[in-house]
Amino acid sequence: TWQIVGMAIIILSVAGINLCNKNSDGKITTLNLILLLLTSIIITVSNVIDKYTTTYLTQYQVQFWCLLFICLFSWMYFLIDCLRSKKLLIQKTDFKNFWIYLIGIFLFLGDFWLFQAYKVSGSQMITISVISKLNAVVTVLAGIVIFKEKNIWQKLVLTFLAICGVVMISVL
Repeated sequence: TWQIVGMAIIILSVAGINLCNKNSDGKITTLNLILLLLTSIIITVSNVIDKYTTTYLTQYQVQFWCLLFICLFSWMYFLIDCLRSKKLLIQKTDFKNFWIYLIGIFLFLGDFWLFQAYKVSGSQMITISVISKLNAVVTVLAGIVIFKEKNIWQKLVLTFLAICGVVMISVL
């Protein structure tokens, strides 16, 4: 029962944080709700596949294939977007932007540690999945400190509720 309540709190909190950032001024539209649900389903399927594959392959094999396909699908999307807009969407200055390289390094390290966590015997997929999705907490804090975003108090309250949900799932 506590895990179900914890999951509901986390889902509602993260959805609330996402809606605070939308241009719709936090209004829940049908499109927002459908996209959030689709995202949750896709991420859940991805987590199940990650847990399943790490039981039969080494984490390095799983990470290699995961990153390879992310790269391939990202480039396909990019090329389609370039063809659709009929121009190259990369500027020469993009190669000088060190943040782009940091993103790649952080994604690699994040996947590496996620697959490490799945490999630990007795690890619960729900706990790993929920904790890994708490990136919303870091995003909220970075948005407040670095980008001076609006709706600070609403986001902080929702972030605190999400952390409480993780505690409910993991401890109770």
